Amino acid sequence: MPTTIQCPKGLLQLDLSGKVALIPGGYSDIGLNTAKQLFRQNARVIVAGRDEKKGTLVASETGFDFMAVDHSDVDSGKAFASSLFEEVDRLDVPMCNAAVMAPGAPDAMPVSARTKEG
Repeated sequence: MPTTIQCPKGLLQLDLSGKVALIPGGYSDIGLNTAKQLFRQNARVIVAGRDEKKGTLVASETGFDFMAVDHSDVDSGKAFASSLFEEVDRLDVPMCNAAVMAPGAPDAMPVSARTKEG
């Protein structure tokens, strides 16, 4: 049976007032649970992702901010970064929540799995 790794409980009690957290894909699974915890600790939580419907719904239900970005499009990423830093002057908690599991060789991948730039 695998061992569960947990955050030390004391960290879950810290007051994060004034801190800014960015969580890509924070509208489901691990990202959503992390966003909820950071929000309970008074952080400003910004959820980013390409699914505007999910992101907007979660933002309205939780009090998080949602910002749209398509990580497979460099231009979208640049526009997102510009918009983000118009909203905030720093990131205290940048979470790396987007992952690719065992991608295939680039030449074996379907075109739809590639970025706009190839």
